[in-house]
Amino acid sequence: MSIHHTRQFSHVQLNKRNYPVPDMTVWHSDIEHQTIDTDEKQAKKYLWLFSSKYFGPYFQRTEDHWPVITYLILFVSLIVFSGELVFNRQKTGEFLELDPINYMLGPSVEIMIQSGARFTPCMRSVESMPPGEHYVCLQTIAEHVDEYKEPLLLLESIDDPILFNASCSLVSFCGMSGFQHEKVPDQTYRFVTSLLIHVGFVHWMMNSIGLYYLGNRIEKAINSLRFSFLFISTGIFGNMFGDCFALSTSPFSGYSSSLFGLIGFMYVDLIFHWKSIEHQIRCCG
Repeated sequence: MSIHHTRQFSHVQLNKRNYPVPDMTVWHSDIEHQTIDTDEKQAKKYLWLFSSKYFGPYFQRTEDHWPVITYLILFVSLIVFSGELVFNRQKTGEFLELDPINYMLGPSVEIMIQSGARFTPCMRSVESMPPGEHYVCLQTIAEHVDEYKEPLLLLESIDDPILFNASCSLVSFCGMSGFQHEKVPDQTYRFVTSLLIHVGFVHWMMNSIGLYYLGNRIEKAINSLRFSFLFISTGIFGNMFGDCFALSTSPFSGYSSSLFGLIGFMYVDLIFHWKSIEHQIRCCG
């Protein structure tokens, strides 16, 4: 006779122990959350330039990072100005232009032009200084101010003993990299290089004080990349605008146009966020 064991073990009875069923929706939401986080990190990595963190009002933002671009511009402009003085000493034997005196305490006009100042005849053809002619070198003019009153003289008589062996073509007059074609001025990069050239120590000091005061505040508020774009773009635009209306035979240098661009940025920001700023009139000063 066979006996059947009728007892059922508890471990095979599903209704004896209730194991919690894993919630798949939680796992799914975690995966989605991780995906969203990854996408956000990538978006911040590539689109941080347009982050709303750095948008107005400017007068109420106080970021605490170091204004590296402001200090870099001040340092580079000082190095370039020092190079101008050394170049002037190589040409004339003096660090400063003394005859005629440069009241800004700096090099001669010739050195500024050959160092990269904005000088229209070196950038495009102008009627007042055709590229195919020869001219009295600026150094010769400086040595004979009493005989020659014009700032730039077209060389008409090579028989003049003062002008003998003292003529300069426009290419040698401009210096730097020369022209790609000898009679076609094309040094348009002077729109950029002229930002770092200064007439003298007084000019450099005034610009530096303005940049230190404005650049420190603005770069901390809008970050270094935006500040670089703002500084360079306004400087180039100011040079281009001035080149259209200023006297073509007068050299110009310095980043004053960039400083005016920074001031313009401050006032545009103030206008756009006028209602959200306290003490608006105080901010205008």
